[in-house]
Amino acid sequence: MKLDWKTFFLVAGLANFSGSLFAILFPNFFLSQQFTELFVQDSVFMLMHYTFWSFVFVMGIGCVLLWKNQIENRGIALLGGLGKGSAVVCWAIWSMQYQAGWILWGGMVWDGVLGLLFLYWYFRISNKS
Repeated sequence: MKLDWKTFFLVAGLANFSGSLFAILFPNFFLSQQFTELFVQDSVFMLMHYTFWSFVFVMGIGCVLLWKNQIENRGIALLGGLGKGSAVVCWAIWSMQYQAGWILWGGMVWDGVLGLLFLYWYFRISNKS
């Protein structure tokens, strides 16, 4: 089975949009599902939460740019793969410090797979040119 990369980038972008908007609009619910033991939600922590999910939204825009023109915007795939990998590492550390809820575990798997696919596509395209 051959992966339709154009569709892949569109789905990844839509997932970034929906996940980030959900996290931004419903932070308390989102965080209660992300951690079973929630640490203190002070203003600095909430600012970090909003900043992270705003960045995820922006990366969704990058995915849409990849969907529209893969070759011209291929550097976005490298950034997306590295960004998703860094999120997985951060979430893995958090899961060791706090009890991870289903959103955190799901996010690690989802972003880990997507990050690897982004990097695979980027290096495959880069080796062809």
